[in-house]
Amino acid sequence: MNIERLLAAEIGECAGKLHTGRSRNDQVALDLHLYLRDELQQIMSALHELQNVLLTQAKAHTNTLFPGYTHLQRAQPINFAHHLMCYVAMFMRDLQRLQDLWRGLIACR
Repeated sequence: MNIERLLAAEIGECAGKLHTGRSRNDQVALDLHLYLRDELQQIMSALHELQNVLLTQAKAHTNTLFPGYTHLQRAQPINFAHHLMCYVAMFMRDLQRLQDLWRGLIACR
């Protein structure tokens, strides 16, 4: 109903026919689908930018030592670049999952 009202403000009475042949569940599913398509692109782009920043910082800190941790206790010193690259790898996994979701969204047009 909210979407119909917003659409009516833009295109007029024609928005009243939006519900024709669709249940509320169908409309909600379509709205969510369209919302995810837009938002997913932005999230993937932001993740990619974050990875680039982490890579730049890793290159700058190849000789910087950092306290490694295991079971929340300090362990042997590690290279800070390696620590940053762990996050790059984690975000790559997340990006791949989001790309799989994107392919699924595009496939069910």
